[in-house]
Amino acid sequence: MFIYSSAPVMKVVAEVNIEEIVEGNPYEVWEQTKNGSRINKELYDEYFKNKNIAVAYKLGKINVYEKNPKR
Repeated sequence: MFIYSSAPVMKVVAEVNIEEIVEGNPYEVWEQTKNGSRINKELYDEYFKNKNIAVAYKLGKINVYEKNPKR
């Protein structure tokens, strides 16, 4: 999967391997991902408020591209 940085960078800045996709209701997904998550429960609950389905990606190795690669 490619990682895109929005304005002001506006370009692909990295790529990452997806190791696992977790799907379910928001409670189930939180229970499976809370220990490795980089979001707190309050923000998570607000994001998934009134939603029936949640999806999370477990990321593996990340390859960050150089800012100014030599050509």
